[in-house]
Amino acid sequence: MHAADWMTIFSAITLASWMAAGATAIFGVHKEVGHPAATHAAEWLMAGFMLIGATSVTMIILLSALS
Repeated sequence: MHAADWMTIFSAITLASWMAAGATAIFGVHKEVGHPAATHAAEWLMAGFMLIGATSVTMIILLSALS
């Protein structure tokens, strides 16, 4: 696969992961759940989605520098 193909894939991953993190934050999943362990898990899930998105953006930048 060419760098442009990889950049498209990473762009889709970034968009999907940040949309999932945003939806989790907007709907207040971590506040709606009453159990403290579930609240903690929802916060970790949001952080994971944001980390995946940030990693994908980093890959896009690196691939654009290499192509």
